[in-house]
Amino acid sequence: MLADNMAGFLAYFVFPAILFLATEPYNRNRFVRFHSFQCLFSLVALALLGFVLAIVTGLVVSVVPEGTLIGLLWLFCGIAVLAVWLLLAAHAYQHEVFKLPVVGKLAQKQAGV
Repeated sequence: MLADNMAGFLAYFVFPAILFLATEPYNRNRFVRFHSFQCLFSLVALALLGFVLAIVTGLVVSVVPEGTLIGLLWLFCGIAVLAVWLLLAAHAYQHEVFKLPVVGKLAQKQAGV
């Protein structure tokens, strides 16, 4: 059995989050459940955001042929996502609960924290 902080850290690698929510004793641990749900809810939110950005990018590129700024926007978004992911994983490893604004509240409600 993994320590809570290590399980919370690993939950941000998506597949372990699903595994932790499906197996005991992790699915009864509120700390691990919170980080697993926050990871999965964040993934859904990022997928929706990526979809919207892809549509906006397509519209902008069809009007303005210069795609360099759009490419930089995608790069900065990717760096921001990586930074948030590292922040969340680091807080979980330190056995801290760091809630994202919307998905953190949803995760907290689902986990019963």
